[in-house]
Amino acid sequence: MSEIKTVLFDFDGVLIDSIDVMRYAWDSVKKEFNIKSNFEEYRNYIGLPFLNILEKLDIDMELRLAIKSHYTLITSKEKNKIKLKPYTFILLNWLHHNSINVGLVTSKDKLRTQELVNHFQLNIDLKVTPELTNKGKPDPEPIIFATKTFACETENTLFVGDM
Repeated sequence: MSEIKTVLFDFDGVLIDSIDVMRYAWDSVKKEFNIKSNFEEYRNYIGLPFLNILEKLDIDMELRLAIKSHYTLITSKEKNKIKLKPYTFILLNWLHHNSINVGLVTSKDKLRTQELVNHFQLNIDLKVTPELTNKGKPDPEPIIFATKTFACETENTLFVGDM
């Protein structure tokens, strides 16, 4: 087995638990924009970039940016309700102590990702968000981007996700 030199984490569902805030924000979107898709339909696509989720839900293209803005505003206001997963600090500290690169590969946008990393004071070396690659998860491009940024081979990289 190869030596692990980089560990990449998905964010939601792995390091943080924001499902209740997502549900609250989606309910607000439904009410504000008269959207028919319920949260369970939305939840089926969690892990994709937000605009891709709206496309999958067949939301009118002209509404997508306004919906994204509204959703982001609500989730940002409610960030104190997002929970850090148990042992996150211990794990990140152990990885850094052992000179292992730590990165996030997330479908959450750059602004929101940085806001939450700062909020939880997480020691993350690299944050790969949809703005940095042409294709988002589940495509391997974001992981390959991270390994190249760290100058690390993919066989020396571990990705931890929940989907």
